[in-house]
Amino acid sequence: MRHRNIDDTKYSLAAIDSVIERGQRRDWALLQLEMKRSPDLCRKVFDIASHNLEHPYTIRYHYWYHLAKERLKG
Repeated sequence: MRHRNIDDTKYSLAAIDSVIERGQRRDWALLQLEMKRSPDLCRKVFDIASHNLEHPYTIRYHYWYHLAKERLKG
């Protein structure tokens, strides 16, 4: 899935939200790989996910919230 807000491997906040909400397994796997390399990206994912925990697709946001939280811990 191509996300219009992704520039190479730089994820904008809108791109992160798009991947979480409308992504497929491949998209999620790529985001997880990038999160391993970038604490800044983990912070962005944490922020996006934490603001959307009441979203209709909330289970996805909960997953990413907890994943980012664990990765930021260390």
